[in-house]
Amino acid sequence: MTILHFLIREWYLASSMGNFIFSLALCVFLTLGGAAAGQTQQPDWTAFDEETMRHYQALLRFDTTDPPGNEKPASRLPEAGPRKGRHSRKRVVRRTESAERCSAIEGKRKQAEPNGWAPWITGAQPAQSLMYAFGTQFFKNMIFNDAAWDFNTFNLDRDMKIAEEKAGADLAAVDPDLKAFKARGGKLILYHGWSDAAIPAGHVISYYESVQKKMGQKETSEFVRLYMVPGMQHCAGGAGPNAFGQAGVPAGDAQHDIAAALERWVEEGAAPKEIIATKFTSGANSASGVLRTRPLCPYPQTASYKGSGSTDDAANFVCK
Repeated sequence: MTILHFLIREWYLASSMGNFIFSLALCVFLTLGGAAAGQTQQPDWTAFDEETMRHYQALLRFDTTDPPGNEKPASRLPEAGPRKGRHSRKRVVRRTESAERCSAIEGKRKQAEPNGWAPWITGAQPAQSLMYAFGTQFFKNMIFNDAAWDFNTFNLDRDMKIAEEKAGADLAAVDPDLKAFKARGGKLILYHGWSDAAIPAGHVISYYESVQKKMGQKETSEFVRLYMVPGMQHCAGGAGPNAFGQAGVPAGDAQHDIAAALERWVEEGAAPKEIIATKFTSGANSASGVLRTRPLCPYPQTASYKGSGSTDDAANFVCK
């Protein structure tokens, strides 16, 4: 197993606790390995075995060549992550199976999409990725108050404990007890892109399930919804339909605009069902025309192809 192979496995499988501090610690954890590997380019997919390719390419791509069932129920990957000390608990991340048939396995490597691994994880050169910037600046300026802090001195158990004690109360938004929020009439809609290279998608699923465990599934369903977005990267972008009003200001109808759906839920008591996501022909430019639409389903439901009609039309899919 190459160093880079290890880093990719560690990042995507490392944590499902939804903990911002742990994510930043992992940034440093990855930086240590990346620097040791001297990684200066994007991953060479041909160096990975087929099983690994299937796992990680599925996280990063939205396969439109295999429409009937391209959003199968999520599954768990094997245990991975730090294996010693207090942070050695089993950490897993769910994956979709939309890109099981990867062209990379066939030796046809696709060009990486913007806002993917290149800027977030590998960087153009060592110490130039966004993960390096977030992780090192967090520990330098928010934890140790030392601009000269060297990430090579990072110790997962020791420094995580310091970070949790110093910043956990403000930054670790993982408390599943939302009773006070619900009592005030609050409604919460969570969403996350399956192809997010910045934060593993398993984070938000684990948090959602922790709320269900704490408050009960029925009570949780009265004020929380989770939507997982196939093919979407960090907040937006990616190969899949990724525009659904997530900018935050309601600008459309409640079926196509998640902010409008939240507003209607709070003000009218109408709980959202599926949200229609759109893929425009050119980035986020709606004037360029619609390339594809697809329903986003309340988790754990997924969009299932009805068996006929264009796979680029949300009307030909059903949540179940």
